[in-house]
Amino acid sequence: YILRKKILEDDTLDITNTTNLNIDELKKRSVEYNFSNEFLMNVAKAAPMHDLGKIAVDDRILRKPGKFTDEEFEEMKKHSAKGAEIVGDILEGVEDDEFVQIAKNIAQYHHEKWDGRGYPEGLSGLDIPPEARIMALADVFDALVSRRCYKDKMDYDNAFRIIEESLGSHFDPELGKMFLQTVHSHMQEFSEKSLNFFKKSLMFLEKLLKQNKHKIIA
Repeated sequence: YILRKKILEDDTLDITNTTNLNIDELKKRSVEYNFSNEFLMNVAKAAPMHDLGKIAVDDRILRKPGKFTDEEFEEMKKHSAKGAEIVGDILEGVEDDEFVQIAKNIAQYHHEKWDGRGYPEGLSGLDIPPEARIMALADVFDALVSRRCYKDKMDYDNAFRIIEESLGSHFDPELGKMFLQTVHSHMQEFSEKSLNFFKKSLMFLEKLLKQNKHKIIA
């Protein structure tokens, strides 16, 4: 249906797979990064909801094949804050407060940049929630290597180069180095475990959307 198409059409399976590979590696280095397994599982579970705010963006802008005007880009940028609002609404009543906050933070802050030039709040460095810094890497990489209405797919080597050149400006440099190492070593891998996790995440998301359809329409 239309809502599912708008949220999930842009290769959500790929971004979920990429996120899970990154999460698996972070689990191995949990002491180094001070991330608990519960935190990392919550990030993985919340990842498919990162762009829910796009359902509030006009299709004319969302599917535009060319470059945005300044006005259109400002409209598109609203999807992050709107996404956090929608996530908060559909997760209302969920008793896991940590998961809810992580999901909201991912939606709201995954377009922030390490150097403070992102949106919606211009946060920088460690002020950006770690879950959003993790999501930013997977989100941009997926966008680079996936076909969009406004561009063709980019090959992996060029995508790796762009991510690497953006460490310390767009991305957390330490998390970014680990991300590149992990994805590069697994780029031919498409595990059944990740596929099953995606299916479960999709079922969870669709259940929440159906239960809270009135909130989203409002």
